[in-house]
Amino acid sequence: MAVDWSEIEGALNNAVAIEFAQAPAILVIYENTNEGDGTPVDLEGIDSSIAVTLLPANNVPIEVGSSGKQRAIGIYQIDIRVALTKGKYDMYQILDRLVSIFDRGTTVTYSGTTVRIVNMYPGPSLREDPHYRMPVTINWLSDN
Repeated sequence: MAVDWSEIEGALNNAVAIEFAQAPAILVIYENTNEGDGTPVDLEGIDSSIAVTLLPANNVPIEVGSSGKQRAIGIYQIDIRVALTKGKYDMYQILDRLVSIFDRGTTVTYSGTTVRIVNMYPGPSLREDPHYRMPVTINWLSDN
């Protein structure tokens, strides 16, 4: 059975979309997207946003035979961006919201595909004018 990477990405993106559409809403930038007219998303004047990227790593058979299940593993990278020079409180608030949906052992489902979160952890914060950015790594697996 083949791995459907788009359904795995759909499960993860859907969980993010549902959480960050709620107040306080945060702009979510999906991989390889634009503002609808072909121009890149302009973050000037936007205090907080997150950018999501699916990084498929590998898939391995977990059942014998050509129709057996495959285990897909990978990383879901989320970059939290907050306004520079305003402290880290907003960043930690967004991180807490990510933990609420991607805590170790939780599952997200989309179109029949279930993705299990193995773990998540924030990386070192970086200054990227006019924002302060924190990368968050989410390791996941899915048995298809």
